[in-house]
Amino acid sequence: MDDLFVLIKSLTEADKKYLRQYAALQGGSTNYLKLFNYIDELESYSDENIKTAFKGEAFVKQLSVAKNYLNEVILRTFRLSAESETAETALQLLMLDIRFLMSKRCLSQVKKKLKRAQKLAEEQENFIILINIYALQRNLLTEFKFEARENISFDAIAEEEENTIKKLINVNAIYNIYCKSKVLITSTRRTLNDSKQLLEFDTLFNHPLMLDESTALSNRAKHWFWSALHFKHVYNTDITKDLECCLQHLALFEREPGFANTRPLSYLTVVNNLLEACRATNNLALAEQHMGLLHQIKTHNKREEDGQKVYIAHHTMWIALRKNDWHIAVAIAKDEALRLEEQLMLKKDSVIVQYTMITIVFITAREWSLAGDMINKLLSIPKNGIREDILEHAKLMQLILQVETQQFDIAAGLHRNIRRSVSPYPLVNFLLDYYRDYLKQPSELKHIKTQYAELLQKNIIPPPEEFPEFTQMVASIINR
Repeated sequence: MDDLFVLIKSLTEADKKYLRQYAALQGGSTNYLKLFNYIDELESYSDENIKTAFKGEAFVKQLSVAKNYLNEVILRTFRLSAESETAETALQLLMLDIRFLMSKRCLSQVKKKLKRAQKLAEEQENFIILINIYALQRNLLTEFKFEARENISFDAIAEEEENTIKKLINVNAIYNIYCKSKVLITSTRRTLNDSKQLLEFDTLFNHPLMLDESTALSNRAKHWFWSALHFKHVYNTDITKDLECCLQHLALFEREPGFANTRPLSYLTVVNNLLEACRATNNLALAEQHMGLLHQIKTHNKREEDGQKVYIAHHTMWIALRKNDWHIAVAIAKDEALRLEEQLMLKKDSVIVQYTMITIVFITAREWSLAGDMINKLLSIPKNGIREDILEHAKLMQLILQVETQQFDIAAGLHRNIRRSVSPYPLVNFLLDYYRDYLKQPSELKHIKTQYAELLQKNIIPPPEEFPEFTQMVASIINR
């Protein structure tokens, strides 16, 4: 794949609009804009096609130079628009301004901006930037005999720097534990009983830094402490401890509104984790109490806004299902399916999970046509782009759809395929047994439904952890 082609295809419509506005300010129809517009329309890339399309244009004689220049223009326009994206990016750009002003000896401006940068870096707990600020302060004192801020000295800088380095080492160590736990939890399941990976996972949480939140020296470190602990409880299927962990994590963000406001995506994730814990413990009252918080968090960019919308729709759907408000769940599912189709890329894990939830809603409400569309989307994803358990869910829902719409020949073949191919969780076996008896003895359907409904009511068949609504979905099929 050509690097420039990949970059252009990754741009949003807002990115492209900004680039074209930038080009207009530079003088209208430039060569790089012509090249950009042409590549933007391509389905696949070839240098030869470009040379043919722009035959006679001077820039194609040095196409690699033109492509490199366009690549730089795209990055430059991103930098110009990036300040409004995140607080961290704005701080990094402010540091570039300070270095430029220092090179021009505009020391009065340097003093003002350096004060502002230090305040922002301290609020964000951006320890790397703070260490750079200390270096600039030393440089000002050494080279310009100029106080970067009042009552500053080399000893004061050294003391602040030492404390910052301690915090940096501390947060990096805890973040490293978080990263390792995240990789392990996404690459294996505890139920697979891989003794080596189980030992590796448990050992992470025997680390002295993971024994108590007080070992975390900053809000950032506390955030990663609770995030890692959340993975531990999810991995161990300890839903009660996970709920308490998520409440403690949310309390950190509520105690530190400045910290929370600079990290809206993290804040959204913390609330999402709490709502997932409410879902696992069936604590509807607590979930509804915190749903408003998802709406209130102020996002800074499209990525954060998309994440917020996914979370809101996801939790609204499962809460509506638990309350048997199927018409609300279906209305939200329809709107969300349309929004995802128009705005988000299917390959994102969060979107694939959302499509699975939407399908569960449609099947539970017996909206077969809508459910079929969602199942086809899931099954059309390449196997290397979809988690194995989600693929199992999709095949199972396809089986439900085919039986319930009386496509019995296709259903029988799929039933055999699922039985052979998957590593089933208990609910898969339960439903496969139900449809085995259903397909063998359709005349005894009423008796079969009664038999399996009674078994389901005993609550001895656990649902898949990520989608507890599967049990409700299956019950809605059997009980009708």
